[in-house]
Amino acid sequence: MALVQLLLFCLGCALVESATDDYAPTWPSLDRRPTPQWWRDAKFGISLHWGVYSVPAYSVPYSGNALGEWYGNYIGENASDRTPAKNTIQDFHNRVYGADFEYSGFVDNFKAEMYDPVAWAKLFKRSGAKWALLTSKHHDGFELWPSPQASSNFPQFGNGWNSAKLGPKRDLLGDFMAALRQEGLRAGFYHSLFEWYNPLYRGSDPSSYVTTKLLPDLKQLVEQYKPDDLLVDGEWEHPSDFWQTKAFLAWVFNESSVKDTIAVNDRWGNECRGKHGGYYTCENGGYSDFCNASYGGPAHPVSDHPWVYWATTCPQGSWGFSDAEGADDYQTAEYFTRLLIASVVDGGALILNLGPTHRGTIPAVQQRVLLGIGSWLEVNGEAIYNSSPRERGFRREDEAPRCPSGKTCTFGFPFAGLNNVYGVKPGQPQDGILFLGNATSPAECQSFCAAVENDGCSSFTWHQPNPLSNYSWMCYGRTDSVWAPVPESGHVSGRRGDSVFSSAVQYTTSNDGKVIYGHFDTWPADGQLVLKRAPLQKVSASLLGVAGSLHTSVGNGALTIELPHLEPEQRPCEWSWVVKLEVS
Repeated sequence: MALVQLLLFCLGCALVESATDDYAPTWPSLDRRPTPQWWRDAKFGISLHWGVYSVPAYSVPYSGNALGEWYGNYIGENASDRTPAKNTIQDFHNRVYGADFEYSGFVDNFKAEMYDPVAWAKLFKRSGAKWALLTSKHHDGFELWPSPQASSNFPQFGNGWNSAKLGPKRDLLGDFMAALRQEGLRAGFYHSLFEWYNPLYRGSDPSSYVTTKLLPDLKQLVEQYKPDDLLVDGEWEHPSDFWQTKAFLAWVFNESSVKDTIAVNDRWGNECRGKHGGYYTCENGGYSDFCNASYGGPAHPVSDHPWVYWATTCPQGSWGFSDAEGADDYQTAEYFTRLLIASVVDGGALILNLGPTHRGTIPAVQQRVLLGIGSWLEVNGEAIYNSSPRERGFRREDEAPRCPSGKTCTFGFPFAGLNNVYGVKPGQPQDGILFLGNATSPAECQSFCAAVENDGCSSFTWHQPNPLSNYSWMCYGRTDSVWAPVPESGHVSGRRGDSVFSSAVQYTTSNDGKVIYGHFDTWPADGQLVLKRAPLQKVSASLLGVAGSLHTSVGNGALTIELPHLEPEQRPCEWSWVVKLEVS
């Protein structure tokens, strides 16, 4: 009897603990909390970097470090470590605004007079995105909501360094959240943990910034706006114990009004990326060992933990809008559609970043990217949303050679910060490497490589101008097939190949496992799609976007599908097509 009573007592204790304190403020406990199913099913979201930095709207594309949203950190007394690209921003600022013009002065022109959050939400819906995130605050500390804790980043503004008291004089975040939900989309926000100019953070007791500014802000944002997703950043200067983020997350998961629905990411301290928190964030494919990115292409995550490829529409430029970035600096709808497919195949999602203008408009070049993705998803969305990855080893067919013999291959999109000719001497060739001359841009260097006879140049590396370097403007090309770039700022490299993505058929499945989807981007000349990693049994096959079933046969260790005879203009979409396989 005593044993029974003891067991009942222990069970009661366990139930009380479970009901009142499901997650303790420790990583082993917090990491048990699953990412909500809505997030795992949504697959495609949008983020937006928007703020005072959208006024100067200037950056140095392909620099790897002179980004428009970091403008305020590159000018004046607060300027961070100097590089030639960052000096270019200071020179631009001095020439256009004057050396004495402070970053805070740009707030007067951050009016957002054309901001229509409902129009934004309708655009996002047409793109096929299921949720979107707006910057509540970037590293400059300017908040897009009326924070009562807004510290005196600039003395002349008192406690009003936010959009409700300055510039637009409007709760930009609140209007954003309401508009998205009105359109049936989920909504959340990005939030920077640190602030460049905050006197508390940069003072003798930076922990006071955490307790009096950061944590009160985060808690009020969660309770006031009830976000579906919270993506934090700016954590790298301190560990999570300094930021007190474990206690914050325990409160979010146990007590907040969104404890059962909110998704969070992994940037809660400088030890957390790819290890702790919620979904893991692969920024443009990297910035975490978990992402295992292939340079110039998709991430290849090392586990099946929920993750997202967080990409920006101008991959080698800014996250905020920049007038210095032209149409050729943006990637295409095709690129991001393929990136979405590759990410979902490996169990991830895609968040695509936009940079609105200071007036509150989304540039047309970014809108075209969204609408192109939306057109593809309108046909093939069922193979993306509410899908799951297949078992490793069955996610892709074997890949064909990148550049088949006798076929001229184009170049993939060039990527900044990569040196594929590391160690070469200035202006000299060596085994497998050509010196192609001086080039004024990455595009010109690529053209030099492309002009080598018989496709004899497989990749190029361009050195940016640097008064401290002997390599300024120099362009090199490789005659061998070596692609082992070393991360190094001041360089831009690109290589030949039809795509930075896999050319093989790739698979997703429905969550219940009853349907397998095969994504293929090369339409076979003989109309026969041969699959060795599909179920080798009787299946019902169809092509998404085309009525009717397809004939199938099994033999020689493969499932063969007879595709309909369709001219390119008759096919249901561009870039990539999907066969639907329903197992009997």
